[in-house]
Amino acid sequence: HVALMGPSGIGKSTLIEAIARLRPAQGDIRLDGVPLDQWGEADLRARVALIVQKPQLLAGSIADNIRLGRPQADDAALREAARRACVLEFAAGLPQGLDTLLGSRGHGLSGGQAQRVALARLFLRDPGLILLDEPTAHLDEATQARVLDEILAFAAGRTLLLATHSPAVAARFPRVLRIADAQVKDA
Repeated sequence: HVALMGPSGIGKSTLIEAIARLRPAQGDIRLDGVPLDQWGEADLRARVALIVQKPQLLAGSIADNIRLGRPQADDAALREAARRACVLEFAAGLPQGLDTLLGSRGHGLSGGQAQRVALARLFLRDPGLILLDEPTAHLDEATQARVLDEILAFAAGRTLLLATHSPAVAARFPRVLRIADAQVKDA
């Protein structure tokens, strides 16, 4: 588990997206020792989970958006994922709870709420590599701590790379890397 730090605009998001093969990259990126360009698309998407700073949500219910992580998930698994991501906390105050309809791009949710819905999606999956870009940036301190607890618990036995500006978040990781002068170095 590694926290990736550096000032805004230094390339944290670019690096994470390159590892997920969503951006072209120079150099050698390997996943399980296999060059990234040799991974089939379906195998790569099954192995890697990426949550960007502004996750994509679709028009539909909160539950529908969470289920994108595993469409065949039963209601119990969906509720557990929502609980772990602290989605139930805000959904309980909505007229239809998890069945509340969202507009396109998640219209109707705050940035932090949208981020938690995306994290709930993650908790329905079984990726070996988890790439998170500022997953707690829009959360208050108490919610940030609870969500981070769940992320770290879920990531046990998996590889986790989390980009953050928060020293408090980075302090929870056994290793912190910093991007500076176009290089990644131990902090």
